[in-house]
Amino acid sequence: KGGINAEYTENTTLTLPTSVLGTTISWASSDNALINPTTGELTLPAEGQVEVTLTATITKGDVTKNVEIKVAVGALELLSIADALAKPSGSKVWIEGTVSYFVYSASFSNAAVFLQDNTGGIFLFRLAGDGVADIKVGDKIRVVGNRTAFNGLEQLASPWADIEVISSGNPLIAEEVVEADNFIDFQSQYVYMTGTLKAPVTISTTGASNVTILVMGDKEVTINVPHPGDYADPAVRAALVAVLEGMQAGDTFSVFGALGWNNGPRMMVYTAADIVVGGYVELTDAEKAEQVATLLDIDDEIEAAVTLNLPTTGAHGSTIAWTSSDNAVIDPTTGVVTLPASGNVTVALTATVTVGEEEFVREIVITVGEIVRTVTYAREAISGTILTVQGQITAVQFDSSDRAVLFMEDAEAGIYVYKVPADFKADLVVGNVIKV
Repeated sequence: KGGINAEYTENTTLTLPTSVLGTTISWASSDNALINPTTGELTLPAEGQVEVTLTATITKGDVTKNVEIKVAVGALELLSIADALAKPSGSKVWIEGTVSYFVYSASFSNAAVFLQDNTGGIFLFRLAGDGVADIKVGDKIRVVGNRTAFNGLEQLASPWADIEVISSGNPLIAEEVVEADNFIDFQSQYVYMTGTLKAPVTISTTGASNVTILVMGDKEVTINVPHPGDYADPAVRAALVAVLEGMQAGDTFSVFGALGWNNGPRMMVYTAADIVVGGYVELTDAEKAEQVATLLDIDDEIEAAVTLNLPTTGAHGSTIAWTSSDNAVIDPTTGVVTLPASGNVTVALTATVTVGEEEFVREIVITVGEIVRTVTYAREAISGTILTVQGQITAVQFDSSDRAVLFMEDAEAGIYVYKVPADFKADLVVGNVIKV
């Protein structure tokens, strides 16, 4: 196994030995088109990532042993949550979303996380890894996990990889759930609902507790109060408990939180601010339109030919119409971005958000094309970011295929550049200034 990596994102040829220390080895592949067991040739799939199982049959004398090696072939595509939800159970997926609920268990060194984007929501079951304890509600994160489900709750589970915080402090819009029949449509998303308390409650002081409210007639919804051990500050839980235990049967209140699921809807709360006794006062249509427009998430710099997600509907039953100052660069209908032949251009993308009879217009100014970054910027960028860096070559080495590995630097720092194609060999000379 030592000579075979767990993942390959470039075409290559694997060395599959046929004899070691007096043994004979034969190879089989679960997908000969991706890994040829005879030649070792590895060919990337047209898109996405596929797990291939290599089986080595090792024989010495009368003894035979089979060894399976799992190899991920190809690069994972960053999916919307809706596209991730469409993948079958067991699929390895890479997603990005904003944390709508987060509880970290120090006892088990993992977290319960609800994640959402403008296409849907998903639960991250026992998220674990470096930096997980520091994640907060409102963080936009990227994560790789395996698709699964439990008691109706769609989720990702271990093994976890590539957990990255993209940004923090992203506000969330609480969508009101008003119809019992569409609870499932809001699973794992930040919502609120208004109902009445079924009966006075006593919250456990030693474990998690569930409070039942009535929403829309006889539809029951459970509110989950976390375990005391899930609070770094006991006063936060005590304040939540005081609000819930202070209500009487029949009291009206609104509850804000991520909509979890356990064979039925379960509102996930954490602080006293998640409960509004007497019911929440709804925003005006003008306020709703402004809120939706303000939270539209579009990058103001685009350096790759991508397709933007330009939603035509949003929270609060809003509709969103898009226009572009240059349709040839950013198509407002399809979201397709076409890079200029050289350099960069500025495009104004305008969103008109309508709620009821009210409109709010937001203009987003976007730089499209090549933006030369410093080496420091590149070193601090999130893994997988496409960018251009300019610097002077300080060392270079070529492999047998004339592909280069090199070091380059600018006035701030240095960086390693891996496997530059052979077509550029003539330009790769120590002392030359290049853009990569």
